[in-house]
Amino acid sequence: MGGHEAARIIWREYGVQADAIIFMVDAAARDRFEEARIVLHNLLKDDAMAEKPLVVLGNKIDKGDAASEEELRQCLALPATVGKNANGDNLVENQRAFEIFMCSVVKETGYGDAFRWVARFLR
Repeated sequence: MGGHEAARIIWREYGVQADAIIFMVDAAARDRFEEARIVLHNLLKDDAMAEKPLVVLGNKIDKGDAASEEELRQCLALPATVGKNANGDNLVENQRAFEIFMCSVVKETGYGDAFRWVARFLR
């Protein structure tokens, strides 16, 4: 689903049918981190989405000015994630499967790991 403001109004409608949430952030667009933080935290608070595994993809790491994973985590005020080696057996009750992966769609790197990770939590 698209991330621009007009598209977000249908997220809930489609999101309840989704098996997982992939949230992509342009890691080189620091001027949009605050907007991304607000939108992401609204998703995290949505009860209809609470049990769905969630991956944040920090895209465009191929650009020299892209944020690191740690910078992105801090700017988005992200809660502790479950770990890149986690699976459904590692979670405690009511813990959301949630992780960050840095990637470059152009260079075709990083997002494969994210999709393999999220697949571990699909029921």
